[in-house]
This record gives sequence, C-alpha cells and structure tokens, in this order.
Amino acid sequence: MSKSLRRLVLSTAVCGSLAVSFQAFAETPGAYGAWSDPNQAQSPTSGDLKSLLADLKKLIAKAEQDRAANPVFLRDLNALTARYENPWSKPVLFDDFRDGDYTRSPAWSVSSGEYWVEQGYGLRNKITVASGAATAPAPSKKVSREQLAISILGAVLGGKKAATTPPPPAQVDAKPASISTRSRIPNAFSLTTDLSSWVGAGQFEIGLTQNTSGSGYRVAYHPGVNGGQGLLELVKVTSRGRGVLGSASIAALEDKRNHALAWTRTAVGQMSVLIDGKAAISARDVSFRDAFSAVQLTNDAADVIIKSIAILGAR
Repeated sequence: MSKSLRRLVLSTAVCGSLAVSFQAFAETPGAYGAWSDPNQAQSPTSGDLKSLLADLKKLIAKAEQDRAANPVFLRDLNALTARYENPWSKPVLFDDFRDGDYTRSPAWSVSSGEYWVEQGYGLRNKITVASGAATAPAPSKKVSREQLAISILGAVLGGKKAATTPPPPAQVDAKPASISTRSRIPNAFSLTTDLSSWVGAGQFEIGLTQNTSGSGYRVAYHPGVNGGQGLLELVKVTSRGRGVLGSASIAALEDKRNHALAWTRTAVGQMSVLIDGKAAISARDVSFRDAFSAVQLTNDAADVIIKSIAILGAR
C-alpha cells in the first residue's frame, strides 16, 4: 500500500472514531454539551465527509492504476466509500400495486374511508369532504368524437380503450381516509414514492409511525388552490401534539403527472425532503431514536394516487 493511501485510511478511521465519540457524548443525558472549546477539533460536517470521500476515491483509483495495493483491500475500500455515499442500502418495503390487491405483499389495512387500486395508476381513495361542506361539481361527462370513435372501434375488436384519465372518485361525508402497513423501518431511512395529485384542495400526508400511538414524522402536501402554489411540510407528531419542523412552497402538482417525492433521515436525525429531485426541506430532529413500525397514508379531502412506494434502511 502506498504511504499516502495508508495515511488517508488512518486519518479516515480516526475522524470516524472521533465523530462517533463526540456524537455519543453530546447526546448523553446530562453531558456538558452547552459549551465547546473553540481550540478543540470539531466533529466533521457532511461537507467534510463528502470531501474526504472524494479524496479517498481519487487515491483508490490511483492505487488501482499503479497496482500499489492489494486488490482485495481496494475492493473493500470501494465498498466502504459506497456505503458512506449512500448509507441506505437495506431493502425494507416496496409496493407498486400492480397486482391490483393492496391487502397482500405487503398488506395494507384501512383505518377509515375507502381505498382501491386504480388500474394503471395506483392506490386511490374516495375523496372525503367535511360534514356539511359543499360537494364539488362532478366533471363533465361529454365525450369527444375521437373518444367515441375509439370506443366503438374497441367494442368492434372486442377490446377496451386505454384510459387516459382515471374516472373521478366518489365523494363522501366522512373523516380523513387513512391506510397503513406495518413494517420495521430503521431510524435512518430513505423513502421514495411516485404520486399524482388530481384535486386542488385538501391535504395529503405520508408518515412513519411508532407503535399504535401514531407518534412519528409526516410529510404533508397541501395542493395548490385555484392554480396557486402547493405547500410541503415536514411534521413531528408526539403525545403533545403536532409541530412543523420545516416547510416549502412548491409548484402545484395537479398536472395529472407522476411526481417523485424523496424523504431521507440519517442516524443523527438530519432529514431532507426532495420533490422531483429538487431539495425542498431540510431539518434535524432527534425526538425519535427507535425504529418505526408502520407507514401511514392519509387523505383529507385530497385526491392523491400513490403509484409506488419504496423504503430503504441504513445497514
């Protein structure tokens, strides 16, 4: 192994050990964490880690080119850098609802409202409206000549016309529709979902909860009303109530297209929410240190269809 590579590996191990030690001490109840000596070295930041990983990858590539180290050792170093670049690599849960049955693999349980799988679109529920509220007018059922011709041709050929827009869901006077699936989700996780929003009203939430109390975190989406901007919120729910950890205005998602929402949380409680690859919310909270036990979806007067959902945990 070259001297420069050996020095960097040693410094990486030392920095990692110091970061873990500092983190553990800072989060120990009663530890003197309110004051820090400016002359003492501080824990590496995420920017420092990225820079360190970049330097390490360059040295590994140089060592591979010059054959300056054992290939097995270099392979292990590559695996180590990959783990730190993307710590969420343990499959936990996945569902794209293609089988048309949300009650198995994984099994989702409805707490309130009515849910079904809209073929070709995903998991959907009946829109709920507050008791006594005016029901939105039903969409026009007028059929164009082209649609009529396609329907007739489909009937003649014995087939069915491919739907370009899902039919509007029924509306009922009820409390928010809620559905969940139980799964042991690590405290550090990566959750991604493809979703589409069809009504500029109400609120949709996707959350990770602990036990039966409903405590945990939520990402809430408030659709844009009358063509306005939408709103994303990162919410903490405890026995004391709800608290917003961060929020961001975003372009309304009511364009009848699928949008990718990504939500990550690290082992030190740093959370990020992205929509279509663009950063929206960043916040840190360490209120929950144990694993989560369920994924919960809630629609309150909104019409959001979940095409797929995937969760990865940190090994």
